[in-house]
Amino acid sequence: MIWMVRRNLQLYFSKTSNVLLSLLGAIISIVLYLGFLKENLSSDWATLPNATTILDWWLIGGTLAITALTTTLNSLSIFVRDREQKTFRDLALTDVSPFNLVLGYLGATLIIGIVMQVVMFTLLVIYFGVTDGLADR
Repeated sequence: MIWMVRRNLQLYFSKTSNVLLSLLGAIISIVLYLGFLKENLSSDWATLPNATTILDWWLIGGTLAITALTTTLNSLSIFVRDREQKTFRDLALTDVSPFNLVLGYLGATLIIGIVMQVVMFTLLVIYFGVTDGLADR
């Protein structure tokens, strides 16, 4: 099963386009927020103390939710592609049970989801720490 997880991780991270396209939803939400919504929402929430901090954490939470969905679903496309191209049948001929093969796909998906969320969280906290002083509050 470990070799299956390693194989799926290599397939996912081998193409930069896979990674960027799986993050596209999160990137779009960040661009929309920074380009159009941040100033509007900040002015509407000006009466609240630390409105910018609340909005920054709100965006981080929403972006992590989007990242969780898009990256894991994109990594599961490896399973779908293997079924479509009948690679799964070839893998089932080995001494590994089909259940363990599926666990390999799910294990890789879990790792990909966690890694991509940690990366997005780190990037957003650094960005908002630099621009809005998020770490100071």
